[in-house]
Amino acid sequence: MGLLALSLVAAISTMGPLFVGARPVHAAPPVTRDTVSDLYERVGDGPHARLRFFFEVTFLKIDIAWVEAYLDAATASVVERVTSKEYSKGRARALEMALLDGDPMLLRMELARGGGAGRFIGATRDNFQAAVECGSMSQTTFDAMWPVVEELLAPVDERGMEKGDAIHYRIEGPRVEIVYVDPSGEVIVDGSYESPEAGRGFVGSFICREAAFSEKLIRSAWETDGFVP
Repeated sequence: MGLLALSLVAAISTMGPLFVGARPVHAAPPVTRDTVSDLYERVGDGPHARLRFFFEVTFLKIDIAWVEAYLDAATASVVERVTSKEYSKGRARALEMALLDGDPMLLRMELARGGGAGRFIGATRDNFQAAVECGSMSQTTFDAMWPVVEELLAPVDERGMEKGDAIHYRIEGPRVEIVYVDPSGEVIVDGSYESPEAGRGFVGSFICREAAFSEKLIRSAWETDGFVP
């Protein structure tokens, strides 16, 4: 399949705005590399502010990926305090709750191997459903949000996923920025979603106990001392 370098603007230009209830969700202007850099504003600075692990995602047909969480200073201080003592289920639970309240936060996944996007999108849906099950967002929010997220990811589904692609979720207040770039930094998807529960829902899809990334992401706070240079 050839590379289709599509931004979200192009993807929805013939479809009109997407809607969440009565609230339209429009694409942002085309993203530049500077704009992608802005996703990292006020997160990931200093010890315990970046969690990272190498995940074998064989059930997604994307065998290997880096998964990262960039934290704000207040959340990083909680990570430092909790991980100053050895790992336990209770401390892991405390860290999970602290991460759910982290704001701002950047979640990022970079592929180390390409593949089809269909199973990735399906697994993303399952992880959002896990966030519902753990209480980080309601079923009503999921039902409104998922069709929008699925539409945002349509260009990725059409193009496929390649080694070095990266998806970013920037959470701040009720707004989540969703940016997908190819290895050269060219933008495939640029969009956003906004609702009171959106941020906790996206974070929950990574760290709630039923989510695919949860255990390794939480444990990485102890295994890497919460910081990756």
